[in-house]
Amino acid sequence: MISINNTIDLKQVVCLPSVFYGFFNKLYELFELKPNLHKAIYVGLLLVLLTLGIYLRALPGLHYGLEFFEADSFIEYWQAKYIYEKGPLAWYALTRDNPDTHIFWYPNGRDFTRSSYPGLPMWIGLTYHIVKYFNISLREWACLTPLVFATLSYITLYLAIREISRNNKYAVISAFTLYSLMPAASDRSIAGFVEKEGVALTFIFLTVFFYSKLARMINDKKYSSREKIVYTILTSLAIAIVGWFWGGYIYILGTFIGFIVLYPIFNSKAITLEYIKYHLILIILAIVFELVSPANLFAIGLLPFKPKSIGLIMLCSILLPLLFNILHVNYKKIGLKKPILNSTKYFFIIVALAILVIVLYAQGIIHIGDRFAWALGLRVFKPAPPLVESIEEHQSPLSSPTMFNQMLNSWGSSHPALILFSPLFMAIFGIFYLIYRGGMDQVYLAIAFALGFYSYLNAAYMEATAASTGILVAASFIGFVMSKIIPSREEIIQWRIKKYKTMVSNTTRLIALALTVLVFINLGLSGVKLYEIHSIMIPGVMSGFTPIRARNDVWYKVLDFISKNLTRDAVVISWWDYGYPLSVSGGVSTIADGATLNGTQIKLLAKLLTTRNESELFELAKLLKLPVNNTYILTFDIFLFEKQGNNTYIVRPYYSPYNIIGLVDIPKSIWMIRIGERNIGEYMFLYDLRASSGLSEQRRIFYISPRFDQPWDLPLIYKIMIDGILSLSMFNENATYVFQWFTGNVYDIRYQSEYVRLKDILGIERIVSVNIDPASIQPSVVSFEFKDRPFANSTYIKPYMIFAEPFQGIQMMGNAILMEVVFIYKLNIPF
Repeated sequence: MISINNTIDLKQVVCLPSVFYGFFNKLYELFELKPNLHKAIYVGLLLVLLTLGIYLRALPGLHYGLEFFEADSFIEYWQAKYIYEKGPLAWYALTRDNPDTHIFWYPNGRDFTRSSYPGLPMWIGLTYHIVKYFNISLREWACLTPLVFATLSYITLYLAIREISRNNKYAVISAFTLYSLMPAASDRSIAGFVEKEGVALTFIFLTVFFYSKLARMINDKKYSSREKIVYTILTSLAIAIVGWFWGGYIYILGTFIGFIVLYPIFNSKAITLEYIKYHLILIILAIVFELVSPANLFAIGLLPFKPKSIGLIMLCSILLPLLFNILHVNYKKIGLKKPILNSTKYFFIIVALAILVIVLYAQGIIHIGDRFAWALGLRVFKPAPPLVESIEEHQSPLSSPTMFNQMLNSWGSSHPALILFSPLFMAIFGIFYLIYRGGMDQVYLAIAFALGFYSYLNAAYMEATAASTGILVAASFIGFVMSKIIPSREEIIQWRIKKYKTMVSNTTRLIALALTVLVFINLGLSGVKLYEIHSIMIPGVMSGFTPIRARNDVWYKVLDFISKNLTRDAVVISWWDYGYPLSVSGGVSTIADGATLNGTQIKLLAKLLTTRNESELFELAKLLKLPVNNTYILTFDIFLFEKQGNNTYIVRPYYSPYNIIGLVDIPKSIWMIRIGERNIGEYMFLYDLRASSGLSEQRRIFYISPRFDQPWDLPLIYKIMIDGILSLSMFNENATYVFQWFTGNVYDIRYQSEYVRLKDILGIERIVSVNIDPASIQPSVVSFEFKDRPFANSTYIKPYMIFAEPFQGIQMMGNAILMEVVFIYKLNIPF
C-alpha cells in the first residue's frame, strides 16, 4: 500500500504503473494463448447491447400489445395494405386522378407520389406475403417493422463507426451503447411507431460507411478508377434509398453539398480534380436514383424543374470547389503566376453568397419550402405561416425551459450535474475532434452533425436527423477518450523496452478514466429513465389521442361506430391531426390530414370550426363542396365530471392553473383561430380567480379559456362542446348533465400590468375577473342545463353521437371523474 504518512514512498508510487502495465501485459499474453477470447468478449458485449436496445424499443408493445403509436402510422399502413392487395406498382397510381385517394383531402384527393415515400409501405406490403404464414396480421407486421429495421441499423451502425473511427473498438461499443440508451436515437424506432425516420437511420449509417470508404480513396493513387466509381455509386444509392423511405434525403443531400462546398476551407490541398469529379458524380447519381421516390425532388424544385427553387441553388453551389481548384490549385494552367484565391477569401465568398440567397428568399425571388425555411432558421427574415408555426414538432427546443430540458433528457443528460458528460456534449466535442483528425469522411460527418443539430435547435422534428450523425460523432470522441485508458499492444511493447516511458501520461489516463466513467454513468441513468418511460408509454389511439398516459378506449368505439354507421361517401370534418385514423380506420373522407399539404384548405377548415354565424358556415361549406346531408363534425377534449345527488353530473372542461384549459381541441383552437386569420383577443380570455388564503394575503390563479359562460356567442367548435355535454342525457337517460364555468366582470388587459406579457405572447386582450366568496372560497359560476343547449332550436346542426369514456386508473379528488368526450354532430347544409 502507498503510505499516507507525511512522506510518500517514491518506490511505491513508481510501482503503480508497473502493476498497471503488468496487468495488461498478462491480459495480452492470455489473448495470445486464446486468440478468440477477446473477440468473443467483444462480440458478446455488442450482442448484449443490441438485445438491450431492441428490448427497450419493444417495451411498449410488450406492455400494451402491437398498436399504432401515432396518427401518421395509419397512413403508412393504408399504403402498405394497398400495395399488398394491388402490387408494388399500384403505389405510383395513388394520384389525385385515383378515386381511392379521395378519402384524403376531400374533395380533390391526395397525390401520394408527390407527398409520400414508397419505401416503408412497399417493405411492409411486399414482405407480408411471406410473414402472413406466421399467423400475424398486416397491422401487427407494420407495428413490428420498426424493430426489424432497428436490428438492421445495428449492423450498418457497426460498419459506419468502424470506418469513421478507423476500427476503434471502444468507439464501436460506445456507438452501440448510445443507440441503445439515448432516447433521441431510439424513440422513432419503438414497436408500433410505423414512421419513416427510424427506418431511414439504417441507410444513413450505410451512407456514412460507403462514403468513408470512398473518401479515403479519392486522392489516393493506389486505388483504381473502377474502385472509386463503385463506391461513388454505392454512396449515391444509399443516399437515394434514404429518400425512398423519408424526406430526410434532403438533409443528407444538403449535408453532402454543404461539405463539398466547405471542405476547401479545411483542407485546400485535397481539392483536386479527382475530388470534384467523384463528388459531382455522387450528387448527380443521388438525384437520378431518387426518381424512384419523386416527392423529395418535387419538394426541392427539381421535378418538375423550377428555376427559382432551392434545388437549383444546391446544384449551382457544388461548382464553387471547381472555382477554388482553378484559382488556387491549378492557377498556373490558366496563365496565373500565383493563386488569387485562398481558403480565407473562399470563406468570405461563401458568406457573401449565403447572405445573397437569404436576401433573395426574404424578397420572395427564391422559393424555399416553409418547413425547410423553418428548420434553417429563416423565419427571422421572413415570418412563417401560422400553420407551420402551430405544429408541435416544429417548436424549437430552445423555446421554453420545458422544451430545453426535454432536449437534454432526449440526448442522454440524466442529471443537470452531468450535463457536460452527456452524449450531446460528447458530440459537440466530437465535432472539433473529427475536424482535427482531418480525414475527408471525418470532416464530412462533423459538418453533417453540426448542420443537423443547428436544424434541430430550430425545429424539434429534426431530432432523429441530428441523432443519426450525432451518435457517430459522439461515439468517435468517446472511443478516442477510452483508448487513452487501456494501453494498446504497441504501448505494452514500448513499456517492456523502456520501463515507465509510456505513450500516454498517467495524468491523461486518469482524466480519460474519469470522463469515461461519468459518461457511462450518465448513459446508465439515461437508460433507466428510458426503461421507465417506455414501460408506461401508451399508443396514441389507446390513450384517446391525448397527452394522458392512461388507457381510454373511446377512439376505438368512435372509429368502429363511424365505420359501421356512416356511408363511404360521408365527410367528417375534424382538425387535421385526426384525418388519418378517421379515413383509414373509419373509412370516411376527411378535409385534411397530418400531411398538412394544402395550407389554403386548412385555413378554410380553421375558419369553419371557429365561425360564429350561420351564413359564413354555409359559405365555407360551399367552398369545400361538402355533401348535402352527409357531412359530420368531430371534435373532442377532456372534461371533469363531478357526481352530485340524483345521478346529476356537474361538467367542466379540464383545467389546471396558469394554463389554457382542456388538453386537446380547446388548446389547439388557438392555432385554429390564428390559421383562420381571426383575432385571438375576441375568442380567448384570461379568467382571473382571486382566492383568499389568509387575512392579508391574496393568491391569484388564472386560466386561459373561451367564454364558456356565454355559450350563445361562442364559435362553432366550443358551441358543439357545450351542446354535446348537455345532450349526453339523450344518449344516457339515467343521468342529468349540467355544464358549469366561471363568470365575472370583463376588463381590458392593458389596465392589468401583470398580464401584459400574456397579451404580447398570446394576443389575449381581456380579463374575466372572477369573484370569490370569502366565506366559502368558491368562485362565481354560471350553470347550463339541457334546455339551455346552444343548438336546441337549430335546424342545420344536430348531435349525431356523443362518446364519454373515463381514463382507466386515474383518480381525481372527491367525486370527480376525468372523462374524454368525443362529439359527432351532423351538419345539414341548406344549398
